[in-house]
Amino acid sequence: MTVELPRAPLPPFTREPARLKVRATEYRLVKDRWTFTGKYDGLMRRRETSVNDMPIAASDRRFLWIAPLPRPEGHPRLVGAG
Repeated sequence: MTVELPRAPLPPFTREPARLKVRATEYRLVKDRWTFTGKYDGLMRRRETSVNDMPIAASDRRFLWIAPLPRPEGHPRLVGAG
């Protein structure tokens, strides 16, 4: 089992570093639930990521920032990305 050590900024911190830490955490958890309304079979209706088995054409890409950076300011969350 691998133990993940805490990363900066660590408490106590001010509002701005706290906001940055939340945004960095958001990147690791970038997901939204899609099966709790309408279809309940748990299957995705639209693929939002390439897991290196199926390339995505540049014209089909919606998330254009460079990993592992967090979502840019002003970029819609998954539910607002269309």
